[in-house]
Amino acid sequence: MPVMDEFREEREALKHGTPKQKLAYFLDYYKWQTIAAVVAIIVLVSFIYEQVTKKEDLLYATFLNCVSAQDASSVLSEDFLGRLGADPAKSQISIDNTLTITDNALDETTYASIQKMTVYIAAKELDLIACDEEVLNRYAYDEILFDLRDVLSPEQIKAYEPYFYYVDWAIVEKQAEAYDNLEEYIPHYPDASKPEEMEDPVPVALFLGDNAKLKDLYEFVGDSPAIGIVVNTPRPEAATAFIDFLFEEEP
Repeated sequence: MPVMDEFREEREALKHGTPKQKLAYFLDYYKWQTIAAVVAIIVLVSFIYEQVTKKEDLLYATFLNCVSAQDASSVLSEDFLGRLGADPAKSQISIDNTLTITDNALDETTYASIQKMTVYIAAKELDLIACDEEVLNRYAYDEILFDLRDVLSPEQIKAYEPYFYYVDWAIVEKQAEAYDNLEEYIPHYPDASKPEEMEDPVPVALFLGDNAKLKDLYEFVGDSPAIGIVVNTPRPEAATAFIDFLFEEEP
């Protein structure tokens, strides 16, 4: 008997079959098509939902070697978004304080944190780095942070100069030269608060001190925490606005 005739006879017999027989027939002939269709619908709905509910990232900061209050990020984020006049339902800022780097050590936690930081910076996702002076030197002397004179306005430079965190650019250049020549060079980093002791001082960060915005929310482990703007940030205006937000005088 031709296949089509057999198929017609099965369909005709099915009209008078029991619900159980009809279900068995459906599963035999349409199970995989149905599963594929359901999966496709789920994927499509998930994609649409993600796009509709996705928030715009206005800022991404990493607070290294830092502990926080339970609701610190949400409190700081809502406050800053309010200053920007942004809608919290559509925009967000992210402050990651889950990474820990122990200088001159390469334990598992430090290694994983360095790897994540490298990925964030390479992907141009990171806008600001804040941490203690000892660890910040790691990034400051590797030319990861902006010369603040290139990104701040003259008015901001005047206002924030008392907080400037300096690197000696002469050491940066010696490091780069040694690297290019495959030579060993062990630098001695001067006190970041004493430009007068440097050959070529360049401000790359701001000491946070007992910052009023952060003191009840975050606590940095280590001495002299400071914050700097990542040199390849895609959002320099937001980064400088966040600095203004942190250092603005309380009413």
